[in-house]
Amino acid sequence: WADLGKGFQGGLIDVYIEGVEDIYALTDSLTATCANQEEKVKAIYDIITREIKTMDETGGFLLHDHISEILIDKNGAISDKNLLMTEMLKHSGLEAWPVLIGSRHKHIFMPKLFHLRQFDYLITACKIDGGFMFLDAQSESIPYGVMPLSSRVDGGVIIDGEKSYLAKIVYKDPETQRLDHTVIRLDSMGSAACSTHVEFSGYLASEFEQSLTEENEEDLVKENFLDPLNLPYQLQEFTSQHHDLDKLSLDMTFSLEGLVSHLDDNYVIKPIRFFFRENPFTNKRRFSPIDFAGRY
Repeated sequence: WADLGKGFQGGLIDVYIEGVEDIYALTDSLTATCANQEEKVKAIYDIITREIKTMDETGGFLLHDHISEILIDKNGAISDKNLLMTEMLKHSGLEAWPVLIGSRHKHIFMPKLFHLRQFDYLITACKIDGGFMFLDAQSESIPYGVMPLSSRVDGGVIIDGEKSYLAKIVYKDPETQRLDHTVIRLDSMGSAACSTHVEFSGYLASEFEQSLTEENEEDLVKENFLDPLNLPYQLQEFTSQHHDLDKLSLDMTFSLEGLVSHLDDNYVIKPIRFFFRENPFTNKRRFSPIDFAGRY
């Protein structure tokens, strides 16, 4: 791994990050008022996730030919953004390195298979307050200190020239859950007026927030909540609210026809159940194993 890491750094990274004075100037202005290491890391993470758009379809590790182009175009592949974060952290006075990983949908990392084909992008490792911290700036929806689901892997290779070495990837487990609360009011004809409050936390909050940024909000609510009920409906109102970095709530009011049927003098009401999950493993053919049993 030391030989492969040295070759990867010399053949790709060193050329990519050569001459980055504009990045150093941005880092200096951004961290000038930071009181400690964690404030520096958070300030750099926040600006990259907030200001630099992630471009998924790159055809390779990097979208740009040079790291400075990220600031000009305001976009980059995940590896572009994480290399930018690594260089900014290093200039701010922290020890930081790029880390090669194979994301969860690619395959399980096999440390005895010495081949760079195992990896599909870079994340960042840095030393902060005497410990190691791993970061991935791929999405503004992922709060600081939490690794995206695609980066929750067991191991990778820290790139440090001829000192490159294997590392175990450690990450926090955010409290992840969802709570639905629906109130149904029936009139004498059996029509249902409904109000639903949904609370997302952890990865579910990040996932839904990302969808809100990519899709029309009304279409998202209809597609994921009301259309699957397979009943005629009328959506009256909906709102979403961010309570803090890893919590999000959704409120909606709607009417339904056909929710209620009559049995003698009784109303029979179908339960309302919503789902917002998809199978992330969509490939029908695979050439290496992946971790289907991984948490979340």
